[in-house]
Amino acid sequence: MMSNTDQQIGIDIGGTHLRIGIVRDGTVVSCGVYRSAEVFASGHAADALVSLIRRYADTAGGSVQAVSIGIPGSVCNDHRTIYCTPNLFAPDGSHLFENYDLASPLEQELGIPVYLNKDVNNLLRFDMALRPHPEKEILLGAYIGTGYGTAASVFGNVLEGAHGVAMDMGHMPLYHARQKCSCGKTGCAEAYASGLQLTRLQRKFFPKTPLEYIFLEHSGDEVIQEFIYACALPLATLAGAFDPHAIIIGGGVTEMEGFPRELLERLILEHVPLAVSDRHPCFYYSPNRADKGVIGAALYAQQQGKKEV
Repeated sequence: MMSNTDQQIGIDIGGTHLRIGIVRDGTVVSCGVYRSAEVFASGHAADALVSLIRRYADTAGGSVQAVSIGIPGSVCNDHRTIYCTPNLFAPDGSHLFENYDLASPLEQELGIPVYLNKDVNNLLRFDMALRPHPEKEILLGAYIGTGYGTAASVFGNVLEGAHGVAMDMGHMPLYHARQKCSCGKTGCAEAYASGLQLTRLQRKFFPKTPLEYIFLEHSGDEVIQEFIYACALPLATLAGAFDPHAIIIGGGVTEMEGFPRELLERLILEHVPLAVSDRHPCFYYSPNRADKGVIGAALYAQQQGKKEV
């Protein structure tokens, strides 16, 4: 049985970085950050994760009850199988996980439960835990990092969909858009609104400006304003569909110094239905913490453990 004093190992796999930590009583007591490409360089993803998890479990100072992993892609609602990871690649250039049951080999090696979840759903769980009454709200989350991830909670229940792949708005098609996306399709929102796209724009239009200064120095440039416009459209669409109480925005791109929050919010409200804009949702920004995906993963493990009792 899980309790508040149990320990979990939470993992947040991103397209750029992997974060892992031991979570005790909702607090990360040990945390590390690695480059995802380096962790999975061997091409043997399960073996690499087992090695990393054991290294942290050995330092836990007590038993670890579960491992919970946030996946940057689509996860089946059995929370064991990964459908696809559009921004996570194997050494041969293929997507690292495709229709792959990652939980089973990890459980076999570790001997404890392993839970998989979409990384953005874990991030939203973290942000929900900061709110006084998330069970009374409809919440939208958008996390713009390497990719563009979205999540929704309806009166305390994180929306998964019939098969676990709901809310993948980063891969909604944009009208007349033709740019290739890392998922293999063309015209996805993520191809125009993501850290990957921002890096492409910096290299093409502002090569003398370091990426971390791009918003400080070029927020008024048309290229960057078009980028923010692309970031706004999926959220405007979601706001029209859900009529949320609040929109939570996070991810590495939005945490960059000088990110134009007011412009993003204005563009979202300009493109929602009039009834929504007249009663517009509140905007909140996820805390700039490297461990929030790790904590969100642990929160998910605790929830699943209670269901199994």
